[in-house]
Amino acid sequence: MSNTSNFREAIREAKSHALVGPNVIANALPYVGGGLVLTALGTYGGLGVIRTNPGIFFPTFIGAVIVELILFFVAQNVAQKGNKGLALPLLATYSLLSGYTLSGLVYVALRSQGVGIQGIV
Repeated sequence: MSNTSNFREAIREAKSHALVGPNVIANALPYVGGGLVLTALGTYGGLGVIRTNPGIFFPTFIGAVIVELILFFVAQNVAQKGNKGLALPLLATYSLLSGYTLSGLVYVALRSQGVGIQGIV
């Protein structure tokens, strides 16, 4: 490895961060689990919208996709700057919206023969 490489410096810097190191799974698991729970809640909410008022689902779906795209880039920029206080709520909102957009697929899947509890039994 050449002397001009900053690989060793990058490794030293990464070891000083809380999520990097030997406990990376234990440190990241609460965030991953929380994101999955929020995505499930978004899916459940989307299924509720489809069930109660299916006419407004598609327009809100398009809006959610647009806001998701914006949030992705904004949250990525904020997270790269190290502002956890702002990045975490943005990512939580992103998880809810991604669940909402997934609810259309879940709805189609649940209406298919052999999907769901009846497919297990």
